[in-house]
Amino acid sequence: MGLKRIQNLLLFYKGYCLMPIAVSACCAWLFYSFGDLTAQVFTKIASDGLLLFFIFSFRRQELYYYYNLHFTKRSLVLGYLVIDLLVFSLWFWLLKMAIWLRACL
Repeated sequence: MGLKRIQNLLLFYKGYCLMPIAVSACCAWLFYSFGDLTAQVFTKIASDGLLLFFIFSFRRQELYYYYNLHFTKRSLVLGYLVIDLLVFSLWFWLLKMAIWLRACL
């Protein structure tokens, strides 16, 4: 995968990143508060599914830019999910570091 394709996938994610990042932050906070990871993972999966449904149902016209760059619907979804999984993992890693630092002090 070339650098241009990665940049275009990041551009696609950037257009819809506010909700996934907020949900990831809320899930990390809930994990910190209650310690149950399964509810957070299912919440994240459900919110990603709803957002992708919204994108492909109501924002169809905006996707022609990516289709003209030879992205398929499948590659957009997979790219979105990979980037979102990295963001989700980053939140939990930051949370783990914060807990570790708090225990050290």
